[in-house]
Order: sequence, then structure tokens, then C-alpha cells
Amino acid sequence: NERQKFLSFRTGITLRSAVVSAAHGHVLHMTPAGRAGLTSGEITNLVAVDAQKLFELTQEGHYSWSCPLAMVIVSALLLLELGVSALVGILTMFLIVPFVQYVVRR
Repeated sequence: NERQKFLSFRTGITLRSAVVSAAHGHVLHMTPAGRAGLTSGEITNLVAVDAQKLFELTQEGHYSWSCPLAMVIVSALLLLELGVSALVGILTMFLIVPFVQYVVRR
């Protein structure tokens, strides 16, 4: 687990620095007409936010496949251990996911 965190952190830093470097190179070659209406602070802020989002994706992107897989495995183990009475808990667990998504999007 710690190795995965380390590798994803290192990948995120590499990706973030590559994006910042590439964007900085493009901004340096823009004409003044292309930069019209944008201050250097606004450009820096936009690049930093986009690079940070990519960094966060490397940190938490694997949850998009591992969380549903964990829910299925836990459900199967609960059914094996508790039988039919586990269906209430499993149903609750799967019904809470859309509710959480609704709350987060508000």
C-alpha cells in the first residue's frame, strides 16, 4: 500500500511538472494578440489548477475501479457469512452511492 502511494505520488509530481513546463513553453511562444485579456497571474493560475487536477488524478484515480470491486467482494463475503439477512445491508450500501453523488454535485 505504501509503495503504491509512493509511486502514484512520484508519477503525479512528474506529470504535474511536465504539464507546467509544456504550458509555460506554449505561453512563451504566444503572440501578444493571443495573450490579450489575460494577465500573467491568470495564466499561471490556470496552469497551476490544471496541473494540480492531474496530480490528484494520479493519487485517487484508482478508486474508480477499486471501490466498486471492493463493494462486490464485501457483498459476496457478507452473503456467504450471514446469508439472506445480509441483503438489507448490501442494498443499503448500493443505494447510498447515488445519494452521495447527488449531495456532492450540489
